Amino acid sequence: TDKLRFMLNVNGFRDNSDVKAAQYIATVPLVAGGVIPPQLANYPLPHDNRDADWTPGLALHNNAKFYQIALRSEYDLSDDVKITSITSYDRYKNSKISDPDGVSIRNNDYHVVGDIKTFAQELRLSGSTNGLNWMIGGNYQHDKIFERADQNFSASTAIDYFVPFGLGKFVAIDQYKDERYTTKAVFANADYDISSQFTVHGGIRYTKNSGHSLSCGADVGDGIYATGISLYYSLFVRPALGLGPISIPPGGCVTVKAATPASIADGTAITSIVASNSLNEDNVSWRVGLDWKPSSDLLVYANVSKGYKGGSFPLFGPAVDTQTAPARQEALLAYELGFKATLADRRVQLNAAVFHYDYTDKQFAGRVILDPNLFGAIESIVNVPKSRVTGAEVQLDIAPMRGLTLSTGVTYLDTKVKNFSNFNIFGVVTDFSGQSFPGSPKWQMLGDVQYKWRTSDKIDAFVGAAGNYQSRTNGLFGQYPLFDIKSWATLDLRAGIEAADQSWRVSIWGRNVTNTYYWNSANKVLDTAIRFAGAPATYGITFSFRGKGK
Repeated sequence: TDKLRFMLNVNGFRDNSDVKAAQYIATVPLVAGGVIPPQLANYPLPHDNRDADWTPGLALHNNAKFYQIALRSEYDLSDDVKITSITSYDRYKNSKISDPDGVSIRNNDYHVVGDIKTFAQELRLSGSTNGLNWMIGGNYQHDKIFERADQNFSASTAIDYFVPFGLGKFVAIDQYKDERYTTKAVFANADYDISSQFTVHGGIRYTKNSGHSLSCGADVGDGIYATGISLYYSLFVRPALGLGPISIPPGGCVTVKAATPASIADGTAITSIVASNSLNEDNVSWRVGLDWKPSSDLLVYANVSKGYKGGSFPLFGPAVDTQTAPARQEALLAYELGFKATLADRRVQLNAAVFHYDYTDKQFAGRVILDPNLFGAIESIVNVPKSRVTGAEVQLDIAPMRGLTLSTGVTYLDTKVKNFSNFNIFGVVTDFSGQSFPGSPKWQMLGDVQYKWRTSDKIDAFVGAAGNYQSRTNGLFGQYPLFDIKSWATLDLRAGIEAADQSWRVSIWGRNVTNTYYWNSANKVLDTAIRFAGAPATYGITFSFRGKGK
């Protein structure tokens, strides 16, 4: 009817791509004093962006699929007020084999299987009258998350401690995580035109999130890990906690001090003990802002907002149940001031903004120690108590003549940790206060130029180029030179033809045509320092078609 409308959206994807391989750059033992695998002695270093290594016979492959069903329903209660309902269900499944250690031995091989199911329902009432646009509503979301990681580290220093327990030839473990999250929220938002030039914005939201996690490190079913770890825990770990010996069955989980029999989401029956942990958080987020429009070609705005990112549970086989404690929610207080200006008879668009972010408990990839004798300092999500970001960005688009367009953008970031101590890569507690964020370059720049001309009544031709630049940064807290990410610049080129009505387009292109060797991340995994290189010079052709709407 004129008052009732429905829109159904069904979408999905399949991803069967290869998994990117890492580059080995150094040996950094996981366990201090551990025996370095002899294969890592004089291991070859990478020389360009095509150098990488992985375990022979290990197919680095991704098998992911996703689908979503969403129904939007709207009903007009009056000319100025409507009620909107959005109902959705998402399902994502993934199976991925990766080898992040950068070497051809089993220092750290992974097979990760995941399954996420999400149901969400939102209901809101909105309207407008006399310069006021308003909305109130609420939503509900329930998530079921299962993840299993099969990890093989049989050629690592972590194996040394297992030798006395009959595990010197092979170590592989399963790591399970089975989670449930329920999120409820209510919210309100309003925009009010004070005058023809000034508009104020305001919004507030209360969110309550509860989560529960079951996790464990498990034997893969052959009984090797179960036998050895039972002996290790019984002799060295459990007595210090006032607990008696333990016997783990093949395929069973073990976590010290945990006592929760459970069944994991994929149907695996866990007959031994599983770590159980809960997460209950709530918050009030808000925003206020002011827009000033002195003319149709200029907007000046200022915003202050408070937002949150929910906490989460780690994924690894916990040795002690306290190691499954979640990372807390992070809070952000953000200030932004900017403008958008259309100049030179609409041939120039200039946008600029400055901003300042104050974080509390920001979530970062830090390190925890599960057992200093076995695994050293393992990467996990941790909270940084206080940190901040100050920055600015400028975007300029110019059309100096018919067919010619030039675009450029510059972003500046100054990041700083105010208060944070954590384990470094060697397992030593270190004060990282005053350091910049890992993976956060001070400067990022991009530029694009394109010229398009009419070749006939129905066909246009075009040529173009794009450049990208990023200044240096570091991949880890500690600013170790080994994990430096050097500054880099790349150049892309393109040319093609398209229909004058843009219904189809054919282009040939080259990316990173100068074949610049760069990398955008650097990290440490078990006994190796690694990095992931950017793609080398790549060339291709693209054909696209767009149907004509009514």
